[in-house]
Amino acid sequence: MNFKNFSDAQLVTDTKRAVGEERQAILAVLAVLERLREIQTRSVHLTMGFPSLHEFCVKELHYSDGAAHRRIQAMRLVIDLPKAKDAIADGSLSLSTATSLQKYFKSDENTCSTIKEKEEVLDQVKGKSKAECDRILKPKQTGTMIRFLADDETMQLLKRLSELTAIGEKNAAGLIKRVAVIALRAIDPMNRKPVSSKPGKTPPPKSASPEKLGSKTAPEKLNPNLTTENPCPKPTTASRYVAAAVEHGVWTRDGGQCTFVNPLTRRRCSSRFGLQLDHIIPLACDGPSTLENLRLLCQGHNLLAAERVFGKEKMAHFKRH
Repeated sequence: MNFKNFSDAQLVTDTKRAVGEERQAILAVLAVLERLREIQTRSVHLTMGFPSLHEFCVKELHYSDGAAHRRIQAMRLVIDLPKAKDAIADGSLSLSTATSLQKYFKSDENTCSTIKEKEEVLDQVKGKSKAECDRILKPKQTGTMIRFLADDETMQLLKRLSELTAIGEKNAAGLIKRVAVIALRAIDPMNRKPVSSKPGKTPPPKSASPEKLGSKTAPEKLNPNLTTENPCPKPTTASRYVAAAVEHGVWTRDGGQCTFVNPLTRRRCSSRFGLQLDHIIPLACDGPSTLENLRLLCQGHNLLAAERVFGKEKMAHFKRH
């Protein structure tokens, strides 16, 4: 827009109009946060076949990775600290600063254990940029800055390591540290442990086609008697031990991917991040640790399966916020 023909008074009036539109946009962001909270509460993203709320925001709502992360963290901050909603609404707290604040509160929950203490920190960062906020929240941060250009192969290797260790892809420092630990365990003579050979090991079970996973692994079909009213018909005596050959067979059969499949859309969860061995008939209900009764699930779908058997209320304290 060309403002050259605007008088000073017209320019001020038009700027006030634009500010009003900007405030409406902020209110629209808050409306999105409220809806994301309800989606998380209902586990809608999980039932649709997404392994996390973040992936739902990226693939279903078409946010960028960064935009999705900021909105999810801001939503969780508002849940934990209602006054943050007012700060976002009046523009004194940006989504980037809200993200830093939520990360700070979750990094050490003993630092600010009460709402009053959190509100005091909120007052300190209101109106500050993300850089200023980080200086307030991390005044004594120490370490060595390392910068390097990683090629595509290295990034793929780090992505796979992230999936197997459940360390976020963006946590490069955590991933590199894990690589160093694993490497030293393998090559440092001081850290090597003697490997005892065990004769007569059972060969890994044959792999099955991932296409068959949809109905095969649905807990309702495999054990329809398990309900929230009667989750375990008898006390458990089952062992948590899973034979190495069985574990290898599960990973091979399931293709190293979460096996949840939405019964309507047939969408299979794409997550390979932090996968967990899940007992289809729960261990608490004497479910055996066999190839047929084990499957790979991401953390979100493992929790969803448990909620279907034991109820949301009982499993609520296992949820990650």
